[in-house]
Amino acid sequence: MTRTTQYDHATLAKTLDGQLYVVTRSQALACGLTPGALRHRTQPDGPWRTLLPGVYLVDAREPNVPPRLFALDNVVLAPHVAGSTHETWDEASALLVRNLDHFFTTGRPLTPVTL
Repeated sequence: MTRTTQYDHATLAKTLDGQLYVVTRSQALACGLTPGALRHRTQPDGPWRTLLPGVYLVDAREPNVPPRLFALDNVVLAPHVAGSTHETWDEASALLVRNLDHFFTTGRPLTPVTL
């Protein structure tokens, strides 16, 4: 059964284009995506990759930082700053609980880490 989610494609596309195809959970929800749609898109075989809890890469490629930004002396590239928000800590806590629940139910973590 195919399900569709109604969301504001134009706003999401504009947000993604301005942010190197990285979007936060709150931005995606504000565009009309449901929490279920986000879970579906961020599954291990889904089209989006979770960079940090609540921060998603919507493109299969790595973010492409324009080279001109590296040349500027007034720009600080801080990719892990998004991991220090209340939203990401809340999402990390919720993911931990989901992982523990899944592990104790199935014997496997929901989001395994491969080394």
